[in-house]
Amino acid sequence: MNELIMPHNEVIGNYRPLLDGERYLTDKEVAQILKVSRRTLQEYRNDGVLP
Repeated sequence: MNELIMPHNEVIGNYRPLLDGERYLTDKEVAQILKVSRRTLQEYRNDGVLP
C-alpha cells in the first residue's frame, strides 16, 4: 500500500516520494501503459528489450 497517512489519520492516496526530483513509474503502471503483463515486462527487461 502506497498511502501516506498524515497526522489525525488523514490518508493521502498513492504517495510516492521523488527520486532525484523525478517521479518514476511502477512496473504495474508501465505494464498497463504497454498493455502487457508484469511478467512479460520483466522478460522484456531480462532480454534487453526495455531498460
